[in-house]
Amino acid sequence: MCKIDLLKLYLNEKYTTMDNFINAIRENQFFTVKEMIYTGIPFNTPDKDNITAIYYACEEGCSKIVQLLVSVGANINEGDIINKKTPLMIASEMGHYKIAHFLIKHGALIDCQDRDGNTALMFASLESDLKTTKILVQKGAGLENRNKNGESALGLAMSEMADDVVDFLVDNGALLGEL
Repeated sequence: MCKIDLLKLYLNEKYTTMDNFINAIRENQFFTVKEMIYTGIPFNTPDKDNITAIYYACEEGCSKIVQLLVSVGANINEGDIINKKTPLMIASEMGHYKIAHFLIKHGALIDCQDRDGNTALMFASLESDLKTTKILVQKGAGLENRNKNGESALGLAMSEMADDVVDFLVDNGALLGEL
């Protein structure tokens, strides 16, 4: 038996469940994830917590795995099903600018709102992440969107005293009178 056959046998025995697939993603085990995809793991199927593989990869900052998942057809707009939080939102929240930029470049919806009404721009602003805030605004993120608490991205940035984000948002049309 060659090494590839042994690896496939090992993977078929050990990595046949979604839990093991998600663990491999969270541990940034690129080659294991790749092999599991090519041996048929249903990578677009949410796990027992109703969260998708690409969401976990975005959360953990596993850019090569995100790229792999997108290349094989992962749904880039579906993440945490229950909370309606997209991969772009979690990448923005966790400060993974390169992943956020990659998702936008590949068609991620920018102004989706989670169950609390938050958008990717709100998460980036709340985390004082100027780079991600800039790319989201440049790609058309709505400055006027509000969450269920009536807060805008500008208001959230102000609450975190993120002066550079506040200045950028105001310079790009966010209104101070409408926090």
